Amino acid sequence: MWEYLPTLASIASFVLTAVIMLVTVTWRVSQAVADLRKAIEASRDEIEAKQDSRYREFGETAAALRTKIHEVETWSRDTFVRKDSFEGGLSRIEKMIGDRFGGVEARMERMEGKIDARR
Repeated sequence: MWEYLPTLASIASFVLTAVIMLVTVTWRVSQAVADLRKAIEASRDEIEAKQDSRYREFGETAAALRTKIHEVETWSRDTFVRKDSFEGGLSRIEKMIGDRFGGVEARMERMEGKIDARR
């Protein structure tokens, strides 16, 4: 049995080295997996933050467009007049001016008559 002692020592040394290497590799792989998970979580958080930022920016753009459209509609409503309502208003103004000047003409004729009567 003593003759097999160097062989058994070599085999035991090999098995011990293999076990140590297996444990080391397993530990390093588990560390790599943990580091990879952390990197994936950090990337996911960064992507989500960018998406939230884009959603917010798009929401602000949509709100700005809505506001601008409302301003343009209000300005158009307040600035422009429909042709029918403009013509109706113009005819009322013409009639009012005609009525006023008709009264002025009647007064002028009365004044001329009085002046002619005094001469």
